Amino acid sequence: MEYLESLEDWASNNRSKLEKTGVTLAFVRCPPSEKPAVYIDFDTAKTLARVTAWSSGELQLEAIEAGSGKQLIVEAHTAENSEVMIELIKNFVSRLA
Repeated sequence: MEYLESLEDWASNNRSKLEKTGVTLAFVRCPPSEKPAVYIDFDTAKTLARVTAWSSGELQLEAIEAGSGKQLIVEAHTAENSEVMIELIKNFVSRLA
């Protein structure tokens, strides 16, 4: 669960900073399951994106162009720890502008 708690903290701590750059985010905990998960939606004027993360360290990154629905980014990763997961997300968000 360390991954998911770290992501929730990151989202909470960076929400205002991201909003100042035109990126809004919504953090959502998925319903309880054998493999707990969360997702974070990121919206910009041109892009809709979602990060889905599981307690196992697996991470799915997806982004589409808002106007056309064209797929821009689809990536899957497995992070060895929460710091690596957060770095992957920071890099992903930097590509959304």
